[in-house]
Amino acid sequence: MLMGRINIPVVCCDAGDVLAEDIFNQKGVLLAVKNTVMNHYIKKKLLEFGINDVWLYQPAGLFVHEAKASKKEKVEKNYKKAVFIVKKFLSQICSGGTIDYGLVNEISNTILEVIYEPGSIAQCLSELKHSDEYTYTHCVNVAFYSMLIAKWLKTPDSLTQEVIQAGLLHDIGKTKVSKEILNKKEKLTSAEWKIIKKHSQYGYEMIKDIPGISQGVLTGVLQHHERMDGSGYPGKLSGDNIGLHAKIIAVADVYDAMTQNRVYKRKVSPFESFRMFLTSGICSFDTHVLGVFLKHLPAYYIGERARLNNGLQGEIVYIPPHDVIYPIVQIGSNFLDLSKDEQLKVVDIMG
Repeated sequence: MLMGRINIPVVCCDAGDVLAEDIFNQKGVLLAVKNTVMNHYIKKKLLEFGINDVWLYQPAGLFVHEAKASKKEKVEKNYKKAVFIVKKFLSQICSGGTIDYGLVNEISNTILEVIYEPGSIAQCLSELKHSDEYTYTHCVNVAFYSMLIAKWLKTPDSLTQEVIQAGLLHDIGKTKVSKEILNKKEKLTSAEWKIIKKHSQYGYEMIKDIPGISQGVLTGVLQHHERMDGSGYPGKLSGDNIGLHAKIIAVADVYDAMTQNRVYKRKVSPFESFRMFLTSGICSFDTHVLGVFLKHLPAYYIGERARLNNGLQGEIVYIPPHDVIYPIVQIGSNFLDLSKDEQLKVVDIMG
């Protein structure tokens, strides 16, 4: 567990130290976000920008690596438990049973237990993705990502809990859609696409009469495919007519869908997803929600192994907060700045 903060000279920082605050240069440009794990490349860059001292979290004890491994194990345990319960939950529904909201609460509490371990969550979600279990893992992943976004937005605890539940339930309406359509590898016909687009309405109808369910959860499920520019469904809502729960889930849903293999589409790297959000998707998603997501999540890919489209593999040593599409990748003794060669790109995070 990280406890307390300490201000030390950058020259005294070690690889593995964790920043306790955002770091800006003299012009106000964000260089590194809070919770970034220091490495030698980042240390060198901070010194080059004239950053002489930084605030770090002070580890409570000497066994930092053991504590980090323990956190990851906890997240993985809770993740697998959540997936297991989701399987049970959806199996009951598909068999004609009623929705057990007690199971939804159990899953959301399991997820909420690890809210203060975003680094381990990001690593876990990157590694534990299996296309043959997409139906189950996607619900859980969206709940995890939605929780992190709510945390970064500093929402009240009650809203965070609701966002987790809405994330878990956002695609429940797909249980009313045939597997032939859901798993079709070819392009959907217009008639099939119309059926798919009914799933958010189906989901809302399935849960609206559950005793004790909040309006926020209902809105999140119903509106998670609405878009800020009015191009979404089912109501073609826009702007402030879309609830915050739905705005959060929309980002989490699309990000996870893009970065997971599905039966009809191969995944893309997180960086290609970031590119979509910042280009074609910039008008579709709430700018504040998206901005918080793109500020915080990318930093957790620093230290991960990446495979480039030229077949080479290396370690991501830095992701500029102002340009998250282009990481710095170390291959051997060379540092590749992907913003300098747009023909190169990360195609996979190796885990």
